[in-house]
Amino acid sequence: MSTEVINLDSINRQHNDLDTSQYDLSDTRSGKVKRIVRFVCTKVCAGIIILGIISIVIICVAFLVSYENDAEVTLTVGVLKKDLSSEQDFWFDKALDDLEDGLNTPINSKKAQNIILFVADGFDPDAISSARIRHYGTNGSFAWERFPHVGVVRWNKRLAVGTGMFGGVGAHSGTSGLDSSVFPDDCLRMDDDRTHVESILSWAQQLDLKTGLITNGDLRRGSSVALYAHIANNSWACPSMLPDRTQLPGCLDAETQLRFNEPGKKLNVIMGWDTLEEMCDSEHTLKMSWKDDGYSIAEAVSDFLPHVIDDDTEYVRALLPGTLRRGIPLQTMITKSLQILTEDSDGFILVVMCEPVSKIDEGVDIIELEEAVKTALSSLGSSMEDTLMITTFTPVFSNQQDNTKDETKDSIIYAIGPMAHLFRNLHDPTYIAHVISYAARLGRFRDSLLANSLLQWF
Repeated sequence: MSTEVINLDSINRQHNDLDTSQYDLSDTRSGKVKRIVRFVCTKVCAGIIILGIISIVIICVAFLVSYENDAEVTLTVGVLKKDLSSEQDFWFDKALDDLEDGLNTPINSKKAQNIILFVADGFDPDAISSARIRHYGTNGSFAWERFPHVGVVRWNKRLAVGTGMFGGVGAHSGTSGLDSSVFPDDCLRMDDDRTHVESILSWAQQLDLKTGLITNGDLRRGSSVALYAHIANNSWACPSMLPDRTQLPGCLDAETQLRFNEPGKKLNVIMGWDTLEEMCDSEHTLKMSWKDDGYSIAEAVSDFLPHVIDDDTEYVRALLPGTLRRGIPLQTMITKSLQILTEDSDGFILVVMCEPVSKIDEGVDIIELEEAVKTALSSLGSSMEDTLMITTFTPVFSNQQDNTKDETKDSIIYAIGPMAHLFRNLHDPTYIAHVISYAARLGRFRDSLLANSLLQWF
């Protein structure tokens, strides 16, 4: 019988080789997984690091831009030391102060949250100079004359003052809120909405900003009518002043448009004087309409005292009798107006009209304007950083009724606040509305709000 010898050592070696090959295969698969995991982790970590670096860079850039915009950098003027007489030193020192003030005037390129436009309508330049000298002496200056940015406005007798200044469009003198396709007394063209010129108050209301108009003259006459109405003859102040030939459905007077149409009926503040009481019977038309609509009515001096009107009041109307004219000056109106316009507000536009009311001395009205500007500056305080304030003057033309001949006059425009530096040389009056539109991102500039907000941060 044969005997088969089994080599156990050989079997064990084969078994061990099998186990080793299986282990090597498992190890290879595990290594690949680990390498993949390490690769993914490396990429993720690298991405996180890169994002972190980018974030840090953006924050640093934003900080630097903010620092450059906000930090006060004072520049000084280096001069040669020279012994001068006290008489000469006085003028050199005065000039150096002026130079340093100019060098350190900041450029505010932020979006304007608020706009206040003061318009001195129809003052003689000599009367302004005389009022300044009497009030402050030969070396003094009005508040607006200390605004850092100044330009010159070129006015033309044949162009409508209000339409140009408040709507940015040239139009025929004698009309308000209509383009140049409408001539005076043309009721048919006036009824065409395509001829209507929107004002800065209309643009503001389209963005839900608060709006106001105050004047020391009549609300239904003068340049301010272009802010809320579209009329082919500036003498059409109320229904009774429309001639028979204009009795057409769309030929509306200024008072009617103020009562029923936008932007007039949506103005948060309307304050002015009733100088047409006998012709317009405003007590039973305009004022009664406001009362019926539930507006708060200011009728006496006591109504303008602090806290007489509740903080939650959104709309105030005042059509005041001439007997109270000196008892309620513009600065009193401004204080009450700003109480309404700044309460729970995302921004506002306030237009303040000042006319030469005094027949004896225009200087009285100019000083009233001065006090009004000072009141606005002090009332807003730190909010002035976000407020574009403008003061300008409209000229007086000879023979106002004759518009057949060209006549131009220049006046100065003063500005402070966001985008005030855009007033810099000779401008047409239409430019004023476009600066306001751009500064506050209104009208045709409203779509650039997001882009410009981003530019302010980066």
